[in-house]
Amino acid sequence: ISSVMVAEELDINPAYFCRLFKKETGISFVDYVNTQRVCRAEELLRTSDKRISEIAQAVGVENSNYFSVMFRKMRGISPQEYRNQKKSRI
Repeated sequence: ISSVMVAEELDINPAYFCRLFKKETGISFVDYVNTQRVCRAEELLRTSDKRISEIAQAVGVENSNYFSVMFRKMRGISPQEYRNQKKSRI
């Protein structure tokens, strides 16, 4: 999903959509989407044995290296470290 796709669906300018989204939510559309992706990835890391690359694709990120960088930036640990921590608590 992209801001362009959403803006087209709403029949408004993509730049206007991004400004409006940030004004109403306090965060950018990209940050919102990435947060949702990481939240879903956390669930998949806890509940499945899928490879990290499969989870990246499942949440809409084609490049698993980029996914790992994004995940680490948002959570402070890599997806694999997250999985290991959650499985050790079971």
